[in-house]
Amino acid sequence: MTSRGTWRSPPRPNPLNFRAFVANERARVKGIQALEWAPLVTPATRCELEGQIRHDQAAVKGITERDGQGITRSAGQRSSYYPVFFLEPQQGNQAALGYDLGSNPARLAAIEAARDSGEPKATEPITLVQETQSQAGFLIYVPVYDRALPQDGVEQRRMAFRGVVLGVFRTGDLLDAVLAGRPKKGLIGEIQDSVSSWKKGPIYAWRDATGTDVSTRLSLTTHALLPSLPAIHQQIPLAGRTWDVLLKPSPAYIARTLQLPVLLILPGGAGADRPDGLPLLPSHYPEG
Repeated sequence: MTSRGTWRSPPRPNPLNFRAFVANERARVKGIQALEWAPLVTPATRCELEGQIRHDQAAVKGITERDGQGITRSAGQRSSYYPVFFLEPQQGNQAALGYDLGSNPARLAAIEAARDSGEPKATEPITLVQETQSQAGFLIYVPVYDRALPQDGVEQRRMAFRGVVLGVFRTGDLLDAVLAGRPKKGLIGEIQDSVSSWKKGPIYAWRDATGTDVSTRLSLTTHALLPSLPAIHQQIPLAGRTWDVLLKPSPAYIARTLQLPVLLILPGGAGADRPDGLPLLPSHYPEG
């Protein structure tokens, strides 16, 4: 997705010209759930635009929001709305049509940051409106402006702002697609948003084949030689947010590769393989 919206909106946008606009992006971006158009709507233009969306999208009844129990209802009165008017693909994403992105604080904060900066901005981890499982999701907003108006400062960008094109991502699906074909054997890892915690834990994680924690399957010998497991920490910038990545070796990898460079001395009489009576322990240990 580009740094600013460059869609030359036709006099009356419709699902067909939006589908043509997003075709290349959908083919280029792996793991994307949907691409959507959400215009800025004011109370003065709400009735007109709700009529337009009912004409173009028969299944959509108007601008909606969700209450605290997740029940969809007509959007309440506020100074602005950002309803999803068009999206592709529609299959599996219909629940988002008409939903006011501005009705949710996390979504609204990212929209306003994109509007004021002129740059793409991502939300914190969220539950997508169209989510049917329990994956973390996130949105990346690209601001769209009236190109006939100046955009040199925050106030000018606010005046020229017309809405957002957004990418919708299920974190697990996206990273599965990105990492497809790349071996993760021997690694345990997790990804977290550096600021906001996801309610169900990491926004993405992978484990070894047994699915157990790295510290629970190591032998006492391994724990003695390696009391602190090595780990790699890395930060990934993502449209104004930062993801923290933690990687550790899996128990199977440690057991398979750990070499013992020293001899362990056991109590007298424990072995007779050496002239001095000390047993020679193997330098390679199976998984403990």
